[in-house]
Amino acid sequence: MPARAAQDPLFPTPVSLPAPGEISLRVLTPSVLEIRAIVSRKDFASPLSQGAAWEQKDFSLKVPEASAFTVSVNGKSVAVAGIGLRRIPIYAGYWKFDLRLMLQVFLKLEKPLPDGAAVEVSDRQGSLWAADQPLSVTMDANRWSPAIHFSRHGYAPDAPKFASVSYDLGTLGEMELPSDTQAVLVDSAGKAVFRGPLEKHPDQEWRWHQNVWRLDFSALQTPGDYFLEVPGLGRAGPVSISDSAAAVSARLLALG
Repeated sequence: MPARAAQDPLFPTPVSLPAPGEISLRVLTPSVLEIRAIVSRKDFASPLSQGAAWEQKDFSLKVPEASAFTVSVNGKSVAVAGIGLRRIPIYAGYWKFDLRLMLQVFLKLEKPLPDGAAVEVSDRQGSLWAADQPLSVTMDANRWSPAIHFSRHGYAPDAPKFASVSYDLGTLGEMELPSDTQAVLVDSAGKAVFRGPLEKHPDQEWRWHQNVWRLDFSALQTPGDYFLEVPGLGRAGPVSISDSAAAVSARLLALG
């Protein structure tokens, strides 16, 4: 079984707080790259420390032209078909002004990435990072995916079990998946123990979260730790099935 890719370089633990200036490139899908930059403000009225040109006077985002970035795959240029932006706060200091935000840039490629491809992205305008220092990443089929969601508390063997797939691409909208996408749960030896379709399950209460796909794997009742794989997205896990799952959830609720 291939080794599981490291999860998140910006947030390696649940309590990690990345510093302003940190930046990361990752593959979301074969056709979408995500750049995340930790930016800051000196005060509420000041411009962003990076990417200020993409923020207008009313603080709304202005999407840059596709030509703002260059992408090479295995040394060959690949055109950027579209760009999405998203900005979210991650920390606000209480005693001292310290506002940190994550500025996400999504690059939609005209051609999908092949497995094992070496990818480099350059910021031609130097808005987020130095123009002469490209970011790099490898297209790994077994990479950790932030788009795959499941219960971190685990599942009781005879309980209903659901996982979901969704991701917000900012101004590009919500991530799309082919309608016939299947998800697979594999054990520690890499053997497939469950396979099922991802069925669209839009949120009924909000106009957001309409591109949500859900996997029902309630039929899998064998205790163990598994990895959930979705073609093109990578994997997430471990997904734990255990008799103690209910007790773990109850303890966390009691602790608050």
